[in-house]
Amino acid sequence: MTLYYRPQGGTAMKKRYCFTLTLLLALSLAVYLPEATAAPTQISACQKVTRSGSYQLARNLTAAGNCIVLAADFVTIDLNGFTITGNGTGIAVLTDQQANRRGYVVRRGMITNFKRGVDLGNALDAVIEGVYAAENTEVGIYAGYSSIVTGNVVRGSGEVGIETLDGSIVRGNAVIGTKKGALGLGNGIVVNRGTLVSDNTSNFNAGHGIYVTCPSNITGNTAINNSDGNISLNPATPTGCSQNNNVAP
Repeated sequence: MTLYYRPQGGTAMKKRYCFTLTLLLALSLAVYLPEATAAPTQISACQKVTRSGSYQLARNLTAAGNCIVLAADFVTIDLNGFTITGNGTGIAVLTDQQANRRGYVVRRGMITNFKRGVDLGNALDAVIEGVYAAENTEVGIYAGYSSIVTGNVVRGSGEVGIETLDGSIVRGNAVIGTKKGALGLGNGIVVNRGTLVSDNTSNFNAGHGIYVTCPSNITGNTAINNSDGNISLNPATPTGCSQNNNVAP
């Protein structure tokens, strides 16, 4: 049996009833529909970012020195498939800025020929994803505490391909051909304590393939043909490191 309300009265009463239902429906939808979001701010030149928000490259950029310097919290940089080239740092939180800035996302593009491709070591809670960092002479990608570094390709770095500080997640990256520079490192992936290192490939690096400070969780990685060791734990007699399903002959 179906129960429903049939409005009484003439045509005018029925029209008022329908209008009321339509108004109530519109008001209820307004509660649940998401607010319109502002379009990302377009970046057409290297610059310092001093306001929180979303930014998107509009063209390839070339820097004499640093390119994008982050000086505000909660910033997203979408490289939008473009390339940043230069000789300082591609995307950075500089050490002379406020320490422990937080809430950065960097994604989707190429950073090449800098000393440091992405340097967010002076920040917390960064996400770096889908970046191709090639031929940066000191480090390809460097992330601070509690960061997520995922789905990146790092090739031909000097010293270190990817490095993160404590409590991070390093997943699904490919690092190849890291070279030894003045510091003599040449390591593919370097992580500190409390880090999940999973499903990465780190091959043909001049130092260690994956260098892990314990305790950490190392699972599902492939590391071959690395000159100083494929997966290396610090300390050499580790406490608290867990290794599962790695391919590291």
